[in-house]
Amino acid sequence: MKWQLSLIVVLFLVVTGFHILPGPMLAGDSDHYLLGAEELKSQGTISGKATRYSSYVAIISAIKMVTDNRDHQLKLIVAFQILILMAALLCLYGIGRRLFGTPAALIAAALFAMNFYLLQWAPYILTETMFTSFVIISAYLCLMTSEKPRFLLPSIGAVLITTTLRPNGIALLPVFLCYLITRLNGFARLAAVILLAATIIGTLPILQQILSDTAGNEMLVDKLESGTIVWEFDSMDMPKLANRGEDQVADMFRYLTTWPVESARLMATRLYAAYFYQRSDYSLIHRMLLVVVIPGVLLLALVGLVAAIRRKNSAGYLLPAFLILAQSAVIAISFADHDHRFISYIMPLIFLFTGFGATVVWDAALSTHRSN
Repeated sequence: MKWQLSLIVVLFLVVTGFHILPGPMLAGDSDHYLLGAEELKSQGTISGKATRYSSYVAIISAIKMVTDNRDHQLKLIVAFQILILMAALLCLYGIGRRLFGTPAALIAAALFAMNFYLLQWAPYILTETMFTSFVIISAYLCLMTSEKPRFLLPSIGAVLITTTLRPNGIALLPVFLCYLITRLNGFARLAAVILLAATIIGTLPILQQILSDTAGNEMLVDKLESGTIVWEFDSMDMPKLANRGEDQVADMFRYLTTWPVESARLMATRLYAAYFYQRSDYSLIHRMLLVVVIPGVLLLALVGLVAAIRRKNSAGYLLPAFLILAQSAVIAISFADHDHRFISYIMPLIFLFTGFGATVVWDAALSTHRSN
């Protein structure tokens, strides 16, 4: 199957090459990352908003040390992002092959290589490309660690990078930790606990800063009261919470228990907007294309998940499944993005189940045909 994977890699390069034709692009928080990288390079510290994206800032700072030419720096950042995307593609294939077989892995990799909504971020000086890539790379290394404990150190390093690339990583951290600890045995488990504890303690100031800044920035109750579905585009009317305190978590719990039906409807609508990619300002042709493609991808993913659960001889599928669940929870309590970045972080993992579901359906169809 090597030639099929090679063809998928070529497809990936062609699609990505199309996206990077205009050159490196700045948008949104790009300036925060570049300024933070300059601060780290000149002063050795990261402060302010850049702290929440410390790994990405550190990567940019390292690239800045290669050359002082700004244009060259931006091109090197984009080139590095594409290189990491390529690694993520190969890791996705590796996960699929180990969990579901080579055909399912090839389908997942092909969907990755054709995913416009993911690859569009490649030329941007933003965290999206790196975060999506490291979620996949971390999952692959954690899966390898469960088979060969010598991968423990690389997996911990990848998970740490993922956690500190952007605040979403905090939601995924417990999934990675639980998987590593529960899938190892004996001395390997003890070593994993010690190394993970040491890593968390060593990075605790950064993690605490990320959590504190994120909580203050997101204002979770505000997200519920505003009824935001798609950020800056769509919303619904929601009740307001009286006598709010300083504890956001307590206020959010009180809100959810006071208006459970309204809150559940809002969260379900956010997840629908994220998973089905529908946007009110898209053209009719665009929406019709999505109606044809996305439900099929998700339905096959559901078939693949059910088949993975029924197999009972491997728990490896739990890692991508719970990573998908964790990021879905982030979307449910915050909002869906108009540009699909939040769902893009986990869509490649969904493709794993889509690929497996496709092979299950194909095998069932062949079996039915032969029996007739």
